[in-house]
Amino acid sequence: MRLATVGLFGLAACIGWASTIRDDVADSAYIALGENYPYVCRVTGGGSGSGVLIAPNWVLTAGHVFWGGTSGSVRFGSTVYNSAEVFEFSGWDLGKNDLALVRLQTPVVGIDPVRMWNGRNEVGRVSTSVGFGTSGTGITGNTGGYGTKRAVRNIIDGYNETLWGHNYYGLITDFDKPDGSVNTFGLIGSDSSPLDLEGCATPGDSGGGLFVNYGGEEFLVGITSYVAWEGVDPWASRNSNRYGYYGDNNGYSRVSDAEQWILEKSGIAMVPEPSTMLMAGVGVFMFGRSRNQRNRENR
Repeated sequence: MRLATVGLFGLAACIGWASTIRDDVADSAYIALGENYPYVCRVTGGGSGSGVLIAPNWVLTAGHVFWGGTSGSVRFGSTVYNSAEVFEFSGWDLGKNDLALVRLQTPVVGIDPVRMWNGRNEVGRVSTSVGFGTSGTGITGNTGGYGTKRAVRNIIDGYNETLWGHNYYGLITDFDKPDGSVNTFGLIGSDSSPLDLEGCATPGDSGGGLFVNYGGEEFLVGITSYVAWEGVDPWASRNSNRYGYYGDNNGYSRVSDAEQWILEKSGIAMVPEPSTMLMAGVGVFMFGRSRNQRNRENR
């Protein structure tokens, strides 16, 4: 398995940028979807990545965006907010609590924070991953410059899976080819049919959010951590310095795994899984049935 973090550090091609998209869908559709997530911002720490506003003066991002750094800034549109404190989750690993909390010197105005959900039944549901950076397609891999917000949609295929002798930590998704011929996680029940705005987070997306709609509200369930692929390459012409080809997959640190840490550091509580969400209906359960009939219980 080849694995890389997805934050942007100088010229290191294996660490940095944003989402690749279907080659048969216009980039403008992905950019338009990203505009529905105003609480996703750019983050500058030890490198550059993305982050999510979870309170007026708190941003949640990936630990490796700071990687030991103690200060940084976030950017919403043209407005920059400097950090007052940075807290990395001690002992983070890719996909496993790869998290950092940024307390801002001044609160963000004009943008409502997103709420976090502490449930454990994300597998099989439609998710939206949002971040900044370069794009490209599943054929070309990532190509371009950092700084444009895009959103892609994928089914969450698993959580903490061991496949082909490797550990895929966190919530995981794969990037299916439009004709259904590339489906990396098919052996754990992933359907080969891609979503209309399927894509792959690539090295700028680090620290961006993974969102799931419960009962009509978007909740933050994961933070973008890594992109990976297996040694059997479906594209003979693949550039080893690019990421986000069809068949590549992403790992996201599940925020509910760090519920207590987030509460202790920031005082921000997550939304509990209410019984009404489980009963509310059709809109909730149908998400999980659209591509993965085997909604496997998270471990």
